Amino acid sequence: MFVTCGRCGYLTPDTAARCKQCGAVASVPIDPAPTDGPAPAPVPGPTSWPPATMPPPDPSTAAPGWGSVAAPPPPPPGPPLPPAMYPGPGARPPRRSLPAWSYAVGALALVGVLLIVGFVATGTDGPSAAQARRAQAQLDAQQAETSSIEATMLTQPDLGGFWNSDGPRGLAPDELGWNDRCSDAPGLTSTATVGRTVDFQHTAIDGHEDARASVTVRAYRSAEDAAAQLDARLDPSFAKCVAQYDVADVGCICHLKHPAVDMGVALIPAPSDVHAVVYRDTVAYDEGQGVHQYHVLRAYLAHGRYQTLVILEGPSEPDPARFDTMLHTVAQRLDLHAPTS
Repeated sequence: MFVTCGRCGYLTPDTAARCKQCGAVASVPIDPAPTDGPAPAPVPGPTSWPPATMPPPDPSTAAPGWGSVAAPPPPPPGPPLPPAMYPGPGARPPRRSLPAWSYAVGALALVGVLLIVGFVATGTDGPSAAQARRAQAQLDAQQAETSSIEATMLTQPDLGGFWNSDGPRGLAPDELGWNDRCSDAPGLTSTATVGRTVDFQHTAIDGHEDARASVTVRAYRSAEDAAAQLDARLDPSFAKCVAQYDVADVGCICHLKHPAVDMGVALIPAPSDVHAVVYRDTVAYDEGQGVHQYHVLRAYLAHGRYQTLVILEGPSEPDPARFDTMLHTVAQRLDLHAPTS
């Protein structure tokens, strides 16, 4: 249902107390037109106040403030508005071109960034990093060399039962030069770059040690240096060096009360198909309970940059067949693992 405003004629819902258009009091609801019977009497509309026929009040006789409303004071000025984000075309400054020096600075900055990226990519990031990389490369190469050396050495299963091993160990710097002060042969002056050695002990049935063996491999800078070492040991003058080594070794083993004495060194033939220099030596020693003998078989082998020393020794004469087997095994492994250059 709607009512018609008496002032402006606007149709307003009958639930509203005032006209939605002008705010005057709304008229009575307008019922739908009847389909038959007499038309309803018109409902007088609302009248306005004051009547249109009443003259307006005289301002000179009205009470102060009656019939007039003072104008409200102007509102205080608000904060200044921010500048427009998109000013009009007339507010924009004229477009300016970049100076030439800015292009030059930008180009130099780009070149600098490219150079830095290039240095990082190529690894040229300072002397400390380069030195660290060289040290790591040397360490990797030495580790590979050590693994190759150990592959040429005898192991405990190669010697059979009753043999024990201390495991491979590295050589100290003073051991890499063989300490051959007994000879002035030029071939003995070369110093190895790295070396490994392993010691074996044989235990008799009664529990005492009755034999020893060892394998020592040294790597030289070139195959020529290793060959020169072997040639120097092939010279008969090297026999006096063998005697000094064996006497000192026996004295270290037995803790002698009297000095050991060398009984004679002999250069003997190497086994067939083994390129080696072999010495047989006998040493006499006295522990205060009589004179005893100690026997040593010593062989030097060379292949490529490697030179190997194999020793079989003990208070009894070493078995030559066992020693030949040891030399054949070492020679075969040198052929497989020793670098030729």
